[in-house]
Amino acid sequence: MTGPSNKPKLFIGLDGPVLIPATEAHGRDEYLGAAIAPFAKAFLHWAGNHFDVRWLSDRGGAPAIYTASALALPSDKVRVAGFTDSKIEAISPHKDFYWIDSELIPHEFSWLAQHGHVDRHISVDPQHGVSTDTKKALEALVAKNNGKHHVR
Repeated sequence: MTGPSNKPKLFIGLDGPVLIPATEAHGRDEYLGAAIAPFAKAFLHWAGNHFDVRWLSDRGGAPAIYTASALALPSDKVRVAGFTDSKIEAISPHKDFYWIDSELIPHEFSWLAQHGHVDRHISVDPQHGVSTDTKKALEALVAKNNGKHHVR
């Protein structure tokens, strides 16, 4: 294993940004009980090159590992940040981070506001997951918050 990454952390919710409800166009994976968002593979391969990606999951590591395998992600790109009640349990407000997720619960939004990090969250439609717009929004946030990180 390599040493600590100097890349900013990217926390991404497994459910909503990556796993979405199954539709006719996006079939249900029986193990996951959901479909994988259409842009998830391209987005996560790109994100893995620019961020220390942590998948937020309250279901343990198995669904994330399974999903990563389905997306052909290298095993070293699968790091699960577990939580019990709230995703903020897995995030340190004192680190350089970004957070992509579907709707936050009020306590999570309050936590971001309390620590001055509201601008570090990107909301995605949980019916569609991450998209090219998510990637563009993340690039813009990084450029705005700390131009030292180049993520194109």
